[in-house]
Amino acid sequence: MKNSEYVGQTFGLWTILSVAPNKISPCGTSRAAFTCQCVCGKVKDVAKTELINGRSTNCGCRGMFLKSGDKYQEWT
Repeated sequence: MKNSEYVGQTFGLWTILSVAPNKISPCGTSRAAFTCQCVCGKVKDVAKTELINGRSTNCGCRGMFLKSGDKYQEWT
């Protein structure tokens, strides 16, 4: 799947807005990245592998706005 085909898809609480410049890791490898928006409104560039592998599912806000019993997508 081309990176541009991921735009609009949701991974956890992230929605992909656009393709971002590649992220460079500390060891110098280049990784594809996307500009994503969390359901709380925060926008951040996230590496593609972190989204697909489920290592990044939100900006860290999840516990701040979801209360016990709330429903979001397939979660309760």
